Amino acid sequence: MILSLLLSAHAAEQWILPPKIRSAVMSSRNMDIGRRMEVVSRPFIGLPYVLDPMGESFGVDPDPLIRYDAFDCLTYVEEVLALSLSFSPDSADINREQLRYFGGVIHYRTRKHFMLSQWIPDNLEKGFLRDITPELGEVEVVEKSLLPELWKKWKLRDKYKLADTDLPQGDFHLNVLPLNQSSVLLEKIPNGALLIVVRRDDRNNPLLVSHIGIVVEKGGRKWIRHATTLGKRIRQDRLDKYIAVMRRTRYKWPVVGFSVLFPLEQGPRHLHADEITE
Repeated sequence: MILSLLLSAHAAEQWILPPKIRSAVMSSRNMDIGRRMEVVSRPFIGLPYVLDPMGESFGVDPDPLIRYDAFDCLTYVEEVLALSLSFSPDSADINREQLRYFGGVIHYRTRKHFMLSQWIPDNLEKGFLRDITPELGEVEVVEKSLLPELWKKWKLRDKYKLADTDLPQGDFHLNVLPLNQSSVLLEKIPNGALLIVVRRDDRNNPLLVSHIGIVVEKGGRKWIRHATTLGKRIRQDRLDKYIAVMRRTRYKWPVVGFSVLFPLEQGPRHLHADEITE
C-alpha cells in the first residue's frame, strides 16, 4: 500500500511544471519570441532522453499526455513552443494540444505522428510556424510521394497502431538548405528557430526527417539545444560542430541538409510591470 502511494506520488510529480521552468516562462514573457525560446528551453538542459515518452494517457498509447522528467527531440520542442507561445504557463496545454494533434483532439489517431506529412505542414498552416529556409540561402526542394504500397513495405509499419486509411498519402515537399551551406546557417539562422534534419530519400522509407532541435544564440555563438541519443539527455552543442559532424560522419541514411522554421506570435503579449503577479 505504501509503495503504491509512493509510485502514484512520483507519477503525479512527472506532470507538474518544475518551478525553474515556470520561472523561465514568467520572466521571459515580455521578450521577443526568439529570446523567449532561448530562455524557456534553457532549464530543460540535462533532463533525460526517452524515445516516445508521451501518449494520450489512455487507449493505444497510455503514456502520460505531459511529463517533465523525460523527453525525445519532438516532445522537447513541442513543450518549449507551447510554453513560449502561451501568455501563461497554465494555458500552455491549449497550444500543446494544437501543436501535437489535428484539431487539438487528443487521440492516437489524430496525433501528428509524421513530421514531413503531418506535423510540419499542419503547424505551418495553423500559423504556429513559418518556413524561413528560403530566406537563409539557396534551397533545394525535396519531394516525397506517399503511396499505400510504400507504407505496406516499410519495415517500421507495425510500430504505428493505425489503420491503413489513417496513414498520410499524397505528395509532400520540404525546402532544404544543402549540408554544404553550413556557413549560411551560422550567419543567418535566428535565435529561437527550429532546425530540422533532413535525410536522403529512400524508396523504402516514407520518412525524410530524423531530428529537430532549437537554435539559440549564447556567448556570441550559435548552439543547438536538443533531446538526443548522444548522452541520452537534453543538451546544447555548438551549431558549427554539430553541422561538422553531420558532414563528416558516414551514415547508412545520409543527411542532405536542413529545413528551418521560426515560431510565430499567437497574439499581443506586452504586460505592464504592475500586471506581473508571479
